[in-house]
Amino acid sequence: MQKAVVETREGKGHELVIVAQKYRPELAEERQEPNLGLSFFLDENLVQSLIVSQSEIRLLRVIADNPDAFYTWHVDDLSHQCFVCESTIICVDISYVGKSVEKHGLQRKALEGCVFRMDRADSATNFLDMILDELDNAIESDSLPIYSLESYRIAGGVV
Repeated sequence: MQKAVVETREGKGHELVIVAQKYRPELAEERQEPNLGLSFFLDENLVQSLIVSQSEIRLLRVIADNPDAFYTWHVDDLSHQCFVCESTIICVDISYVGKSVEKHGLQRKALEGCVFRMDRADSATNFLDMILDELDNAIESDSLPIYSLESYRIAGGVV
């Protein structure tokens, strides 16, 4: 588990908790899924839960190893997206709004996005390194991702 103080757009300070889980080895082998679950909590309230692939983790390692370049790590988990750089985390949840829009003779689903941005409160915090550390030390579990800190505790995580 990783913790940091962050600020939201309103300039308010909050505690960010980052947790990660991975399947137990026998489950990962059975499912042939080495994916990990990554979740962000703000003041113990869930902001976003994602499934992170091994290719996304490899890309994070490349980005984190190049601190002089300004890169953004991106995770796309169906209706959830996350953009992370050293100083900012942006979580986006996308949902259908239940209507279609015609454009160029095609029917397209209308989407709505909910964007939540968190910025570090001090220059020593590096979100890329924090997430990589958490993914490297993910606890083992029977399921992914993490929807509550209580389920993280039950799986053996320390909060």
